[in-house]
Amino acid sequence: MKKIIIAFAFLGLMCQNINAQNVDTTQVVQKATPSIASIPRNDKKSKMGIEDSFPNPKRALMWSIIPGGGQIYNKKLAWVKLPIVYGALGTGVYFISFTTSEYRRFKLAYSQKVNNETITVDGIPQTVTAERLKQIRDARFKQVQQAYILTTVGYLLAGVEAFTAAHLAHFDVNDDLSFRLKPSFEPVPMQGNAVGIGLQLRF
Repeated sequence: MKKIIIAFAFLGLMCQNINAQNVDTTQVVQKATPSIASIPRNDKKSKMGIEDSFPNPKRALMWSIIPGGGQIYNKKLAWVKLPIVYGALGTGVYFISFTTSEYRRFKLAYSQKVNNETITVDGIPQTVTAERLKQIRDARFKQVQQAYILTTVGYLLAGVEAFTAAHLAHFDVNDDLSFRLKPSFEPVPMQGNAVGIGLQLRF
């Protein structure tokens, strides 16, 4: 009789352990599989195949084909960046137009002087030498080239800024991102009791 009671007690304990293991396993599975409601907003969008609200760097670069288009696409601080972009490009276009006009004036005057013709260009006296006209013409041509280069650089920088701003929009910048700088003292190998002084940077 005692053996039967002990056997039933042993079976009861085994059943309790099995049930406990099943409950723990179910809890672990539930904890390991978060519900859709617990997924962050951006993760939900990515899991559902919906594009998130962050700008796409490639699209920002494509929009930059139009001057200021990348800044408009990124939206962030566009009202500050657009006047800078258009101001820089507008200044560049103005200097291209001005220097090109001056170059053509002195080019015509030099051609007329070399051919012993009357100089018809306003503001250039008849007594000026051909050598002087050639110097001014070459200087104006160099200014035209510089104006084109600076305008092109400004146009490219606007595209780079839009591409970089779209990339940085994906970075997590919060209060948890910090670093600490503190001195460190470490023994120097092969130098006996010598101690080295340095700096440690911890994030």
